[in-house]
Amino acid sequence: MSEPETTRLAITWSKQADFALRSYLGAQSTKKGDISKFIEEAVRWRIFHQTAQEARENFAAFLRTNSRR
Repeated sequence: MSEPETTRLAITWSKQADFALRSYLGAQSTKKGDISKFIEEAVRWRIFHQTAQEARENFAAFLRTNSRR
């Protein structure tokens, strides 16, 4: 299986967050590239969570609107 296409991203974040992530990954005996994998997974989960939350809110609004009929 071929590697998926990738892109580079420069981020600016606190030293505290950087230290926390590197300490966490270091304790997990991680390899080179694991920071990128961790961040990509975190972004995917965040997008999923926000999309699910929006769907729940829209569905609740739909139920409120249609229960008045």
